[in-house]
Amino acid sequence: MRIVTRKELMEMPDGTIYHECKPAYFNPMCVMRGLSISPQDRSCVDWYETVIPSLPCDNEADWFFEMWDNGKSVPIDLDGYGREALFDNKLRYAVWEKADLLGLADIVAKAIAVAKDSPAS
Repeated sequence: MRIVTRKELMEMPDGTIYHECKPAYFNPMCVMRGLSISPQDRSCVDWYETVIPSLPCDNEADWFFEMWDNGKSVPIDLDGYGREALFDNKLRYAVWEKADLLGLADIVAKAIAVAKDSPAS
């Protein structure tokens, strides 16, 4: 993993996995989904991202409380995205590198092997 600036992150390809971070603290995992264009001068000013985890966006809070209060199984939304839109050049981002991703893939493969199918909702 390495820390990059906002400008450096915006130069990375779609699919890059990262976290906004502060010293010794990582925000949620995000996936780069493409640059966003400013309608005024057509320059790239921010980007689209998928935050992981995200719940279905039709009413995220209601979905969360269905899980919290009623034990309902809700699939996370890995296709939804929104604009980063913070426009803060002081922010830093922890970017996952290939070795990190391979390690994560191994952990996920092991988790899949022990996961149980959720009961029908």
